[in-house]
Amino acid sequence: MNKRLIAVCAAAGLTLASAAWAERGDGPRADWKRPGNQPGGPPEGGLIGMVLDHPDAAKQAGVTEEQMAELKKIRAAGEKAGIQLRSNVDLARQEVRTLMDADTVDKKAVMEAVEKGGQAMTELRKAEIGQAIEARALLGKDTVAKLREALRKEMRADRRDRGQEKGEDRHGHHDKD
Repeated sequence: MNKRLIAVCAAAGLTLASAAWAERGDGPRADWKRPGNQPGGPPEGGLIGMVLDHPDAAKQAGVTEEQMAELKKIRAAGEKAGIQLRSNVDLARQEVRTLMDADTVDKKAVMEAVEKGGQAMTELRKAEIGQAIEARALLGKDTVAKLREALRKEMRADRRDRGQEKGEDRHGHHDKD
């Protein structure tokens, strides 16, 4: 009974931490292995992704070549740091699994491992947020606003090109009038 309770508590703790972690804002996503952007969908990779993955919109918003180069450096450094930080999260999860699979479960050790996993996830999130803050500081408030507007126009044009503004929804169904 005691072993099951500890297992449930540990699993619930990791699940809640993961769910909170998955809640994303404007910064880079938790999954740094980003898939390619889908047509008409939001740009992946937060602000840096908006600039680097949409160079025409970035140019229209006034992003300079120097800023583009600096954003590439920021993204590369963030991806390198992310590899280490994600591995720390994975190692902490593995430690919890190993402790929970033992014949005799040491509650204190399991809870310490859960805490270590939470700290690792916090460090990863802080790195992502720091990267977003650095990008915003580099570009400035006005450029970010112009960039978002340029991307909205680009997405509207993509929808229009796919016929969605001719009475079709995103699945190709015609509106009933």
